[in-house]
Amino acid sequence: MNQLKINYHYLNACDMQCKFCFGKINTNFNKEEIINTFHSLTMITSSINFAGGEVFLDIDLLKELVQIGLERKISMSIVTNGLVLTENLSDERIRYILMHIKQIGISIDSFDKYYNLEIGRHSKGLTLCQSKVEELRKICFDYRTKFKINTVVTNKNKGEDLGSKIRKIDPDRWKLLQVVSSDPDTAISKDDFNTFTNKNCIGIQCSNEDTNSLQHSYVMVNSHGSVYFGEKTPTSININSFMEENSNTPEMEFYQKLIDRGFNTTEYLIRYGIGDANILFDKKVYYKSIGKLIHQEGNKLILDVESISTRPSDLRKYNIETNKQIHLLYCGIITNSKFNIIQRIKGYLNYGEDLNKQLVKSSIEYKRFYRGFLSQIDKYDIQSIFVSGEKTESSFLIDALFHIDDLSRMEYELLHDLLLNIYDVQSIARQLVIKTTNNQIASRNILKYLHDSRPDLFVYTRKVEKNGKSSYEISKLLLKIYCSDITNSEFSNVAIQQIAKYCFDDVYDDYELLYAYEMLAAKTLGGLL
Repeated sequence: MNQLKINYHYLNACDMQCKFCFGKINTNFNKEEIINTFHSLTMITSSINFAGGEVFLDIDLLKELVQIGLERKISMSIVTNGLVLTENLSDERIRYILMHIKQIGISIDSFDKYYNLEIGRHSKGLTLCQSKVEELRKICFDYRTKFKINTVVTNKNKGEDLGSKIRKIDPDRWKLLQVVSSDPDTAISKDDFNTFTNKNCIGIQCSNEDTNSLQHSYVMVNSHGSVYFGEKTPTSININSFMEENSNTPEMEFYQKLIDRGFNTTEYLIRYGIGDANILFDKKVYYKSIGKLIHQEGNKLILDVESISTRPSDLRKYNIETNKQIHLLYCGIITNSKFNIIQRIKGYLNYGEDLNKQLVKSSIEYKRFYRGFLSQIDKYDIQSIFVSGEKTESSFLIDALFHIDDLSRMEYELLHDLLLNIYDVQSIARQLVIKTTNNQIASRNILKYLHDSRPDLFVYTRKVEKNGKSSYEISKLLLKIYCSDITNSEFSNVAIQQIAKYCFDDVYDDYELLYAYEMLAAKTLGGLL
């Protein structure tokens, strides 16, 4: 239980006056007490969410807490109303904070200024701007920081089409909460809340919580160390006095205290997607989706790209001011319209090229790298590309347009058309064909669970163990090879071969996954395909 997520509401101060504010549970502000309580929390859990009030009203204090969290190896996230944050995105302190947290959650109930003025979600008439949120989203993507949007649904915004705007922002997660309020002008019925979620949560990863699910399952701690369960009446637990009494095995002792005070573990596990899930399967939506996906004429490229999304800290000693992705390897399988394999391709940037030069548009190495890729897709007349994660592969094609500075018109149009014909083999999950009862989009773990629990419906062939290496671990290895002063060339060559093999195996598994989808459609729909 050392990863029990605790929400640290350490500030009361806020620049907004939201009528249904949920987080103000402090009585005064004391910096020393805030830091001491945070130290106690780091002894109990490795997962802490900073909340207020509004935490960005004191940027220096927030940065200090983040620095302490880094030293203690704490997974940190932040919830904010976003106004101070988005108005100061160039502030180096804010960039530091965003760079070192796992997730940031922005509270957005509406982009309608009149609604925000009415409910108090403004600061002296100033409200959150959608373009600023989109800019923040891009920064978070560059920093590999997850981006979440929290929306409180009330009687006032229940009819709004907010989903189209959220899809444009493209958060990693969208969380909808039914307002906790006894005010008839604000409170919303469960049916109206469900209607809002069904209307807006199309084509985007979202979860929802009604009023009841928040009670006794949302662990909050204020700056004095008092513990709350999703309501404003404190329990009898104080984290600071608890640590004085239980310094040897605090995690389990603390968890047991939560249970004794009525902590709802079932709702907690559902909120954070932990434990088994009930699988739902919509055949009609699946048939519509799979038909669009696999009925493509012409040759196809099943493409996988490995890259590093560099953080400034990764390249600081090389004096490179960039957050750009560096694509280092690509590989794939070329098939015809019947999915018969025509050719297998792969390529990578050669080890030993100076990284500074690789980041320059005129780099001969970069140009050669992308030229090789372009010649492959031209040679085999590729009409469409299938991928397992659209953003990285789209960026790869965009980089090809950028780095090959002598493109002919025909070559440019070829790359441009391919950008418009990328199909994500996981898009079926994102369209809510396969989902869980708590509205979590199907992940690879869910697909594996579906394979184990319903082999009559689904065969999932991906090698989930991957020798214990995730894409993140591979990226770290790549970074070490390309950015370190490695004199052992034999080691470097072996490492590159291992990475190339990993990438090729990875895309092969995605091809098998696509084949599994096709077989699933044929089996469950009586051979209609």
